[in-house]
Amino acid sequence: MIKPFNAVAIQSQIIGCRNREEIRINLKHLEECIDFGILGGSLEGPVKLVAFSEGAIQGFYDEMTNMDSVEYCEKIAISIPGDETEILAKKAKQYGIYIIACAKALEPDLIKDRFFNTAFIISPEGKIIHKHRKTRVFPIEHSTTPYDIWDIWIEKMGDGIEALYPVTETELGKIGTIICYESRFPETARALAVNGAEIIYKTSLSAMRTFRDYFELQNRARAIDNCCYIIAPNIGPYFRDPEARYPTPPLGGGQSMIVDYQGRILGRAPTTEQTYVVATINVAEVRNYRTESAFSLLPHLIEPWGKIYEKAVWPKNLYLHNPPWDHQKTIKHYQEIVKNLIAKGTFTLP
Repeated sequence: MIKPFNAVAIQSQIIGCRNREEIRINLKHLEECIDFGILGGSLEGPVKLVAFSEGAIQGFYDEMTNMDSVEYCEKIAISIPGDETEILAKKAKQYGIYIIACAKALEPDLIKDRFFNTAFIISPEGKIIHKHRKTRVFPIEHSTTPYDIWDIWIEKMGDGIEALYPVTETELGKIGTIICYESRFPETARALAVNGAEIIYKTSLSAMRTFRDYFELQNRARAIDNCCYIIAPNIGPYFRDPEARYPTPPLGGGQSMIVDYQGRILGRAPTTEQTYVVATINVAEVRNYRTESAFSLLPHLIEPWGKIYEKAVWPKNLYLHNPPWDHQKTIKHYQEIVKNLIAKGTFTLP
């Protein structure tokens, strides 16, 4: 029987990093956030999991400046595991906790001159036990996705959903991860649930969407649809670079939250400022509900739904031979896809 435990979703202040040396500024701050999260969260029971938002380690300097992706590989992208993750690993060992975070990482064994937006889990022993590469990205993000190098990906990693959406079994339950833009697609969380996920880490969302309640709607819907817990840390105050005197207008919109398997919000940050959310996770309840309740949706999946995806709309292998495009070219490509959907009759012009 898995015992209930407390999870902490940290909404941290973030500085945009222009080089790897500046990453240390964020990491030192994250160490302090862990200390305070454990101190506060443990007042209600044992804390076993701490989660940070997308960007907490490196920030988004590249996206805000339209930085060339190869230059990013040279100056800012890290390795997982590596020196940077080892700093968090020491905190995981210190407190005996799991830590979930994201970083834009190099994968030279897959392909050179590319970086992948990667969610990872560190075990209480300080080991990297889980890596998920973001599968869909917004036009201004220059990360490579598995689908962008699909031929190489399936050769080295396989084409199953377990390769794209891995789920890792831990003493806390089965955990899967999804990152920002890809979480807007219900298929991502569903793939994790089909792979057994009972807890889904889901980060983050832009302020203009969070302020329209998208973040809450998505978090609760993904939890209900897949009968799982959602741990959703969002971005706190954001500084363009270490020299910035003031933070930018809210980047992620705050409102970090933890949602249970029936879509109930267990804790939410009511602000865009730096803070954290604590809630109790009871995976035993998820297992009971999934196997006993008629409202558990996974037993109702049917084969015809697969036909929706037999003809891809977005082309694969976009970056197999060339690095990711800049903002303008990516947006132009997106507009071409929209024109194709109009021609097919999927979209109708006003």
